[in-house]
Amino acid sequence: MSATYKINDGSLSYDIFAQAVFRVIGISKEGVAKVFQTQNPGKEGPEYPKYKNLLANVKEFQVRQLSPGKGLDEILVPAVEFIDRNLKLPVDSKEAVSLFKWISDIFVGFGQEAYFGKKLGEIEPDLVQIFQDFDECAWQVLYQYPSILCGDMLNNKSKIQSAMERYFALPVVERPGAAWLILELEKAMKRVDVSVSDSAIFFFQMYWR
Repeated sequence: MSATYKINDGSLSYDIFAQAVFRVIGISKEGVAKVFQTQNPGKEGPEYPKYKNLLANVKEFQVRQLSPGKGLDEILVPAVEFIDRNLKLPVDSKEAVSLFKWISDIFVGFGQEAYFGKKLGEIEPDLVQIFQDFDECAWQVLYQYPSILCGDMLNNKSKIQSAMERYFALPVVERPGAAWLILELEKAMKRVDVSVSDSAIFFFQMYWR
């Protein structure tokens, strides 16, 4: 099991909290175990090298990516370019423009492009809108609403996960613009043999955050 990271009130270890979240969003029991794996099964013991678990890697990689310097610049450049391309209000439209939706489109879109490059949006051109439709009902995931009552949320969640699966099924060379953080996490997941479906949900959860 991983080292323990305390949440703010110190009453519950962060790893236990994370396990609960991963299970709620749909990662399999085996997938959750692999998130906290530090040695390959059958090769436990001091004679075998250990590696950081995926949860620790997420924290470390995010800090490295977002610290001032080359990593942060790698994220900021495509983000600023995306904002520049989309900053013009569609004033020529005869329909009323929702300022909230317009800003949401920009923020979700530049995050998607900065971290995953343009390919994810090419795979699912409506992904930004699909995500926003999902996000409006995301509380149903956290409260584990009965599936019969949250068809729209589950449908949108499934579309996002499908887009992630198709994205990561492509060779890295066909996904230019992916951030270092995404590529390193992908390598770490492959090292512990996380399934394609669990990987898609894991990255979906990152997209959601």
